[in-house]
Amino acid sequence: MSATPDLAPRPADGVAAAPPKRAVVRPAMVLDSLAALVLIAALWFATRPYGGIVHDAQLYLAQALHRADPATYGSDIFFRYGSQDRYSLVSLAYAPAVRALGPGGAHLAFFLAASSLWLSAVYAFARSLSGSHRLALLGCVTACTLLPTYTFGVLQYGEPFFTPRLLVEAAGMAALACICRGNRLAAFALGAVALLLHPLLALPLLALLLVLSGPITRIFLPVSATGVLAALTLGLSGIDPFDRLFQSIDAEWLGLLEKWSQHSFVSYWGWQTLAICILPAVCLWLVARFGTHVQRRLAAGASVIAAAFVLTSWVMGDLFANLLITNLQLWRATWLFVLPAACLAPVALALLPATGAARPIFLAALTLNAIEARFGSGAIPFASASLALAALAALASARAQTPRLRRLAGLGSSGLAAAATLLALAEVAGFVADRPTAVLKDSLTRSALVLCLALALVALVHGWQNTRRAALRRTALALVTAALAVASVSMADRRDGRMRLVTTAAPLDARFLAALSDRSVYWENGLQIQWFRLRQPAYYSCIQSAGSMFFRQTAIELARRSAALSALNTADFPTDPEANCRPRANPAENGPTTVAQIETACRALPDLDAMVLNADLPDAPHLSWQPGYDLPVTTGAPKAAQDGPTGSYNLYLCADFRP
Repeated sequence: MSATPDLAPRPADGVAAAPPKRAVVRPAMVLDSLAALVLIAALWFATRPYGGIVHDAQLYLAQALHRADPATYGSDIFFRYGSQDRYSLVSLAYAPAVRALGPGGAHLAFFLAASSLWLSAVYAFARSLSGSHRLALLGCVTACTLLPTYTFGVLQYGEPFFTPRLLVEAAGMAALACICRGNRLAAFALGAVALLLHPLLALPLLALLLVLSGPITRIFLPVSATGVLAALTLGLSGIDPFDRLFQSIDAEWLGLLEKWSQHSFVSYWGWQTLAICILPAVCLWLVARFGTHVQRRLAAGASVIAAAFVLTSWVMGDLFANLLITNLQLWRATWLFVLPAACLAPVALALLPATGAARPIFLAALTLNAIEARFGSGAIPFASASLALAALAALASARAQTPRLRRLAGLGSSGLAAAATLLALAEVAGFVADRPTAVLKDSLTRSALVLCLALALVALVHGWQNTRRAALRRTALALVTAALAVASVSMADRRDGRMRLVTTAAPLDARFLAALSDRSVYWENGLQIQWFRLRQPAYYSCIQSAGSMFFRQTAIELARRSAALSALNTADFPTDPEANCRPRANPAENGPTTVAQIETACRALPDLDAMVLNADLPDAPHLSWQPGYDLPVTTGAPKAAQDGPTGSYNLYLCADFRP
């Protein structure tokens, strides 16, 4: 085998080699880099406005508070029978920040830091795989704008709040960038950090790193076999959580989980999950088929690991109800399928032929998917999925060897494109019909901002400012960048009145709070106020059911409480019978309308001392407080219109309703 010839000029004998030339850094390059940084940050906050301590951010912040003050929070149902905090080190760093900055300040600081790491890691990953600064910037654009949901649509990458998932995704993208560059030590070090932060997301990441680190038979299989043997040994020794490998979920517990946590079971996934996965699958297939060697290995490895973990979750968790496999939620591996696909979407687009219909159709699919993402995290991208398949059919038509196959593929592409058009119109019509005017206006404004930011970044990437009249165009781009950044910042804070009460020093009603002291309280839609402002345990909230998957008694106790409280038809109980929590007893009602409903709930729950409800029932003794923002007006008797904020929090003591 002959060596590749060295074409670099060599110095003559006796002449010292000239030192390598340093890259010249011009002011224009610095300005372009700064503009790209500003635009990407603005795009992040335009697509992920800050809503405060919401979703799973509440759980991790509560775990930090519990670590700092276990006596106060230990009686809360989320902690009483065990907490996932024992499997993560996040609260070790989070708790001191909460003590120093308060819950709101600590959460915001961690979110901003994690967001910076996430965007940097996504850029590094895209740069390592594409080898191009331009494609890496476009990878950041697609990662921010494409639909981020995965699996059942409950979770999404790049969340607009802080959880360890943001850090693990950042560590994962950085680790994959390192492994693709041949730096195994750094890659596995980052994987180990991810494992300490969030084991459920880190396990598939470590598996993918093993697959990419060398031959399967020499690295992946021996290491995997060693890991399985170690888990079996620890399980037989009775060490938690490995001992769960030899335990099954009993029928009562399993029935509750399958009823209220269907997203955790692959058997309940349907067409929605398939639609979510189609565009990422097309992206990774194109990269695996036409990309470089490194790109092909990454795309194929991510696809295989995601499929293997989902299959294992279905067989061992759904079919055999194994406790450890159910707890591990191996289906979460699909984040390593969706996020890399979003980062590599520009690479997949560039791999398509410059001529023909495949590339423009695929670009339309990406654009349509970005539009669907503005519909909310629960959006199902049927239209963009159909268009992505139409792009594949167009590619097949262009590469077909016979006229008959070319015609068939062309017809398939045209039919799928027509179906995508109809689906897109239906999705837009449904979105407009279901949203209130204010929400619709905000969504359209934010969508326009995202579009302008993406176009500005595309212009920067393609060197629009470096062509004729460069100075004028660069000035115009700088002004546009500044204007878009200001617009993004002005729309970045999406906290509602309740969240501002939680995260600021807004005054509270002393008489109202005194009545809550030393009592077990159910506060309708008020978990955040109880946990983070009052620093008190909460009696019931849907978010507390996150522990039901791991601890049987948590699931049983929450079922008891929710069975009685659901008859109140409050905001903690959804109207959709297929939601992730117990639905309302009467979906047509919004809160209790009679005193008898409160009496029944208090008698059914002897350990409940008080309830804070939105419902204002004049026939029942209660104490009211208007916190300074609008609340749903639910009352047993009509009230006259009033100026200022509407609704109130109404405190009912169960002692007044028990015999």
